[in-house]
Amino acid sequence: MVTLGDVLLDAGAAQNHVIAAAPQPGKSMTLSRFDIDRAMANAGLSEGLDDSRGYVTISRRGKKVPPEILEARIMDKIAQNGGPDRLKIRLTGLRSPLYIAPQADLGDIEIENLSHDERSGRFTATIAIAQENGVWNRTTLSGLAEPVRLVPVLVRALSDDDIISRSDIDWIELPERRINRTMILESADLIGLSPTRTVRAGTPLRMSEVQKPVLVEKGAFVTMQVRHGGLMLSATGKAMQDGALGDFIRLINTSTNRTIEAQVAGLGVVNVLSHVTLSANQ
Repeated sequence: MVTLGDVLLDAGAAQNHVIAAAPQPGKSMTLSRFDIDRAMANAGLSEGLDDSRGYVTISRRGKKVPPEILEARIMDKIAQNGGPDRLKIRLTGLRSPLYIAPQADLGDIEIENLSHDERSGRFTATIAIAQENGVWNRTTLSGLAEPVRLVPVLVRALSDDDIISRSDIDWIELPERRINRTMILESADLIGLSPTRTVRAGTPLRMSEVQKPVLVEKGAFVTMQVRHGGLMLSATGKAMQDGALGDFIRLINTSTNRTIEAQVAGLGVVNVLSHVTLSANQ
């Protein structure tokens, strides 16, 4: 409550005489000279306000409620009512910030009368904020609650020469309406692979944008090895195509000038089938 003691320097015994209800936390109100004179007359005072402006502005301190708190409370309430538990909340009906009393706790905020349409995502809710003396200030909010999913992205730009590791991966929330069957949704589908081209950080990847790392490049000289009994024989070959781990590729044996097929075993190394003869050095 606003009393005469709030607007007069010396209200004496009338200092607790109520003029008007106090403004909400974080808000202001203006009392005219007429309002104050009337309250003074009711309290038996004839003078006391020494202000040529003819009005007094009363401001009440308040603690701002972060929109993120309201969004989190609404998301929790939707989940409690059986809705999705991961949502992107967008408030559209909050015309000005909400405040609570400086000594109040952000826990003194409740969501009432929530109405949520899962199909459109639109919702309305009553925000109840506890004030002094058991009084609750209620405000109606509206907005959009959109289901989202965490998807893996790269923390830095990578090229086709790089191999993606766990430390290269971060997660972002993406609206479910933007997710399609070509998109990579699990980090396990990225780790150990290489981009097919340079990709940007923070962008969801499609399955067509990654591949097994190329360990043998077309035109490169590689070590061809074959196990013969207890011996491992080797020779040099020239790759006729790119190959990733486990791929079968064609090569030219530089010793015999014959074309053979071998399986990529490592960086610049291929395993030749045991029945193929190499003119090689042990």
